Amino acid sequence: MAIVWMIFLAVSPLKSSTVAVTKIAGPQQEAALDIENLANSDLFGKFSVKARAVPKPKVVTPSRLKLKLAGTIVSGKHSAAIISGAGNRQQMHRVGDLIQPGVKLIEVSADTIVVEHRGKLERITMEKKKAQPRALNIQATAKLR
Repeated sequence: MAIVWMIFLAVSPLKSSTVAVTKIAGPQQEAALDIENLANSDLFGKFSVKARAVPKPKVVTPSRLKLKLAGTIVSGKHSAAIISGAGNRQQMHRVGDLIQPGVKLIEVSADTIVVEHRGKLERITMEKKKAQPRALNIQATAKLR
């Protein structure tokens, strides 16, 4: 009398592998295993590497535009910049606004903005002014008791 056990391994919803193990009950007590079938089966699934697109680093060059950055408000997608143009008139612009024809505000940080000009990213940095010493005129009045 021979008893045959079949082991079914689910590899994917569409395909399954079969490994045959034969157990012979009786005085011989031998087990036969289909090694070739076992070696060719995907016991733990198939490994596949999915290609991910690696974003190119942004190339931002210093701008030659006649714009001056006077101030910034950094608040995520609500960030804004105070920019003066050729007439030295300051205007506030939010991210996504057109500063002038062909120049769009892309990004705002503490002392720098990034604009898109002719399809390229350009950086405008706030001018750093040297601190000038000022005389402080403080008068303190206190009543003595």
